[in-house]
Amino acid sequence: MDKHVVKTYFCTNTLESTFPPEFVNARGKKYIVVRGCVATINNGYIVSDLCLHADFICRDAYLDHFVNFVNNIDNGSKPDKYEYPENAPKTFRVWFTDTELNPITVDSFILKLLLIYEC
Repeated sequence: MDKHVVKTYFCTNTLESTFPPEFVNARGKKYIVVRGCVATINNGYIVSDLCLHADFICRDAYLDHFVNFVNNIDNGSKPDKYEYPENAPKTFRVWFTDTELNPITVDSFILKLLLIYEC
C-alpha cells in the first residue's frame, strides 16, 4: 500500500508549542518548512534585523538554531526545510535575537509552518 503525503499548515504565536499528534505520530519522513514569521518589538515596531531561532532544528544548530530572518516579505524564493526525525520532542521552543545573537523580547509574533509527513 502506498503512503499518502500530507501537507498541512501549523501556526503559532507562543514561545513554546506542541506539534499536532498526527504529525508527531506519523511513520516515515517528516519535514518542517518555515513559511514565514512576523513579529513586533518596542510597542509595535517592525524591524528587519530580527532573527528567529527554534529547537525543532535537530541536526544542525548553527548560530544557536537560527531558522530565518523575521518580517521578510517573500521569505526567499525557496523556504527553509528541516527534517523532523523520529523520536524528536513533541514540543518546540522559539526565541528571537538581533543579528549579533543578543536576545530580543518581542511584543507579539505569528510563525507559520508547513508540516509534511506520510500517513
